[in-house]
Amino acid sequence: MSAVRLSRRPARTKTLPLFAVLRYLLYILPLALAAGPAAGQARIGGTVADEATGALLTGAHVFTEDMAYGAITNAEGRFALELPALPDTIVVQHLGYAPLALPVPPNEAESLVIRLAPVVIPLAEALVSGEGFAYGLMEQVIRRKQRMFAEIASLAVAGQTRMTLARGDRIVHLSDTAFDLLWSYGDGEQAAPRATVSAVSQTGAWSEELPLPAAHDVPNLYEDFVTIQGQRMIGPTHPDALEHYVFRVAAERALGDRTIYDLNVSPVGEEEATFIGQISVLDEAFVLLEARLFPARHVVFPDPTSGWRVRYAQHFREADGGFWAPVNLDMEGTLRAAVGTQQARVVGFRRRTILAAHRIDIPPEQFASVTTPWRDPDFRYGQALMPMTARELDALADLRAANLTLNEAFPPERRAGRFVGFLDPEISDRLQWPVVMGYRFRFRYNRVDGLFSSVGNELDLFSGVRMAWRLGQATGLKETRSYVALKRPLGARALLRVSYARDIASQGAGSRHSEALASVQAALGGRDYFDYFRRTRYGAGVETAWRALHFAAGIAREEAESVARQVPRSWPYAQAFRENPAIRDGTFLSAYATLALPVRASRTLRSAALRMEHGSSGRLASAGAFSALGGHIDLAQPTLRRYRPTPARLHIRLQASASFGDLPPQRRALLDAGLDLFDGLRANRRNAFRSLHGRPLQGARYAAVFWRHDFATLPFEWVRLWPLVRLRMGLAAFGAHGRVAGLPASSLPEGFFCTLPPRCADQTVHEIGVSLTRIGGTPLRLDLARRLGGSEDFAGPRIVAGFGVELKR
Repeated sequence: MSAVRLSRRPARTKTLPLFAVLRYLLYILPLALAAGPAAGQARIGGTVADEATGALLTGAHVFTEDMAYGAITNAEGRFALELPALPDTIVVQHLGYAPLALPVPPNEAESLVIRLAPVVIPLAEALVSGEGFAYGLMEQVIRRKQRMFAEIASLAVAGQTRMTLARGDRIVHLSDTAFDLLWSYGDGEQAAPRATVSAVSQTGAWSEELPLPAAHDVPNLYEDFVTIQGQRMIGPTHPDALEHYVFRVAAERALGDRTIYDLNVSPVGEEEATFIGQISVLDEAFVLLEARLFPARHVVFPDPTSGWRVRYAQHFREADGGFWAPVNLDMEGTLRAAVGTQQARVVGFRRRTILAAHRIDIPPEQFASVTTPWRDPDFRYGQALMPMTARELDALADLRAANLTLNEAFPPERRAGRFVGFLDPEISDRLQWPVVMGYRFRFRYNRVDGLFSSVGNELDLFSGVRMAWRLGQATGLKETRSYVALKRPLGARALLRVSYARDIASQGAGSRHSEALASVQAALGGRDYFDYFRRTRYGAGVETAWRALHFAAGIAREEAESVARQVPRSWPYAQAFRENPAIRDGTFLSAYATLALPVRASRTLRSAALRMEHGSSGRLASAGAFSALGGHIDLAQPTLRRYRPTPARLHIRLQASASFGDLPPQRRALLDAGLDLFDGLRANRRNAFRSLHGRPLQGARYAAVFWRHDFATLPFEWVRLWPLVRLRMGLAAFGAHGRVAGLPASSLPEGFFCTLPPRCADQTVHEIGVSLTRIGGTPLRLDLARRLGGSEDFAGPRIVAGFGVELKR
């Protein structure tokens, strides 16, 4: 039973924190109106069924003749509707049935039994078997849709969503959400929708840990492109839909004096992200009435969601100005979702969304805004946005008592293959350290400390202050290491952080290689990639976010001390580490600032960051006066076959660093070269020189460009090697170009030692290569890189071959 009032809702009132009770009542009031009739209103309700079979009809539209009020029947065929007064006349419609106009007297308003007569008109043989009619019909539908979307600037709707998650036959989670949604259009193109959530009820809050679509994320199947779990799908009414889909007439039905054509939709090939299913078109008007679609089986969804087998069903009706808009969205199916490094079991997913109060051309400044949604944890106040089915009511009672955690609701599948994820150097915290009784353990290995192990925890103190601490001990240097940090929120958007740390630090802080990967290499017999020094650091800073920008600034005091030692090693064979170079001892006080965009900031701009640091021997009383500036920009652009599930895409990383003044060695700019041991098995390493080994290029400043053009399976499709295409094997071309400006030996500060082998002179390196990806359908790839030209330290060209592992798409 799902009642929705289609008239415009009053704007919500923003209240002061002092009047918390009043604000609570203002959020409760719209929900109470949905839960029970208000004074001065008449309530009607009942069921809608098939006249011939008696089967209850889901998704039937019940509305007044002026379309000011309406509802949609739920899974049990029930509806509820509030009207200003009775008697009145309602209209009941369902695809495949004759519409019915029904006068409603006051005395029978809440027990209506409505039966619709099915109407089916058989097709002529030529119409059923041919594609020409369907082709011409869809041409008209596409043209009408383009005109329709070009004539409006925005569409605002009020929405309610009910989501259930199930494991097998058991419901393990329920949530209800009320929201307002604004779609904006310009020249027929849809901009990113805006949404404000006004109320949330849910059993537990762990559903946010699963990569599920947000309750207000409502795809419109009428759009040119439909985004499903990060995958941009071609809609069946896209301007080029006739090139990507085959349409066939499946049935012809009557709706009053109008004709409805049901068209089967299937993709032309397996190269684009497309749907399969059925759409219903109203003849003469050439508009969509229904869409029942699945993502095609060949569409591969990116992590962290896989196995996305969800059906989408959506109805449309005419809103203001002849614009046809969605009135609901039903999603039902199964999925697999990765949480951290664990793979969740199969999740049964069902979501029903009702959209109402459609308004055309609403200025953005008039769009509803709710700063703090009203929340009802575990439905304890009984304010359900949609009346529940009997099964959902039974499940709610059980869930209130059980209070399941995520692991209890969906016990994870622990797969050994997922553990290799910690080798990914692109994500610094990818290594999931074990947690025992709330304590987190960490380990590392290097030539100065040997094996280092530590334990830490986080504690809530008072007034929102949170403390993190860690203690550690190494087999090399016999001294206790410590770390403590206090974090305190400053309002809703800022965080104050004060920290102290004493440990062995790497000089390669600006390197793109992770210390976890270098640690594994050193432990397995390879060379140690980084250089190290003893550091005691005091820091204080503020972090904040404004729109899409993340900003951090603070000051740091660092006491640096050289470490001239290396641990002996006899496993896997007797081999000595190289010496750890000396640094300039002293105390350095500096101020820093970091500005960053989030990952996947836009379709083309994937990430960007800028870091600045300045130390002065005057006002900041530092042992060295220096300035350092560095950052990167990641770009990605689809090139060939942009509509396919995995289009050909060009990835570009621009990175640079510059330093000035009396820069201490541990602050030198580093341009990455490949690791020794992992050159043969490059774990998703894309931003390093593959033909260089062992040590990063070191200098006062550098600039580099790394690019990779992933052709995916296109080269094998062109030569018709379909077995390789089905295995998703592909080809990629890559290149790296960089220059490091070092310091000549005559100008090096006294006591400064270059890293061995020498990397202090100017260096220019170029390399290109090719990769065979997803060999045999596995994450393995084969790289072949060639260094171009030579320099002082790298004489002549060189060709390097090795395997890689794609740990993420």
